[in-house]
Amino acid sequence: MVFAVDYRMTPEVTAKQLLADCQKAVTYVSHHAEDFKIDSNRIYVSGDSAGGNLAAVMSYLDAIKGDNVIKGQVLIYPMVDNRSKAQQIDLSGMPENQKEMVRNMDAGNVGAIDILKDIYVDDDHQMTDKTISPITMSYAEFDCLNDQGYQYACSVAKHRNDTTYLKYVGMMHAFIDKVGIVPQIQDVIREMALWAKR
Repeated sequence: MVFAVDYRMTPEVTAKQLLADCQKAVTYVSHHAEDFKIDSNRIYVSGDSAGGNLAAVMSYLDAIKGDNVIKGQVLIYPMVDNRSKAQQIDLSGMPENQKEMVRNMDAGNVGAIDILKDIYVDDDHQMTDKTISPITMSYAEFDCLNDQGYQYACSVAKHRNDTTYLKYVGMMHAFIDKVGIVPQIQDVIREMALWAKR
């Protein structure tokens, strides 16, 4: 069973409010597991891009608070390092029409740091905080967040021996949205389900 969380988004709300919405959703699902006919011991969080950031932060907060509600996290090209601007990857040798498509998909991530600084930084939060840049907790090929995802997986693997990292070669940012167009998506969904069933 999948729950899509309708959390409030920036810039209308602060980082604290956004995270509170997500935490409320996790708590609600956990407390109503019997009503939903789900196993409360098998609750996972997932997200892609900025949603991957939120899923990682939910896991972190769940652990440090000792709630232990979240069994695992499934992150798809997560944005987990907001300490500095994501770098546009080298696309030399790629046909121009493909370069434009990749750059358009990455444009929001490359420029996001400037916007997020204005929204997230306050008396309680800095861009180096674990709740903003989960990578500070302890690669799709044509995705500017590729290295972030890999480094985060390595960091988590130091503390959990059940970490799995999958690299989908040749993919760009947001390929998960192309269901029915990009065949790798079916594999991502299958792998997510198999991992959660272990």
